Amino acid sequence: MHDLLKQLTIVIPVYNDAKYLASTIESCLSEAGTIALYDNASTDGSSEICADYAARYPQQVRHIKQPKNLGAFENMKMALADCTTPYFSLLGSHDQLTAGYSLPLLATLSKDDSLSLACGSIQHMDENGTHLKKRTTAY
Repeated sequence: MHDLLKQLTIVIPVYNDAKYLASTIESCLSEAGTIALYDNASTDGSSEICADYAARYPQQVRHIKQPKNLGAFENMKMALADCTTPYFSLLGSHDQLTAGYSLPLLATLSKDDSLSLACGSIQHMDENGTHLKKRTTAY
């Protein structure tokens, strides 16, 4: 894994998104040194998916299971406070990264200390995973 990727934590707040969660986590494994799954007391099997990935990838995936639903803001606030890497990314539990997404963004950020945010293009898809014509491009 590239040294810059080791400096990135991808935080995924999770609440009842079992349908998409495994593919979201899979898309992140080659994109960051740490993946932190902040499970907000899910009841649909999401917790078990998080625990499975944390067990299979103990050096890379952390599962933080809240004992009760804290609400989205508090769950996210905790994730920000816990991050110890120089770079941080937030990803929805139903989103996916394409291969090679993170490295160009990290390379850009690491070359210019005046930058505090980098964003790539977004390909929208429906609930079945079908890519839609809608695309958001960052410049």
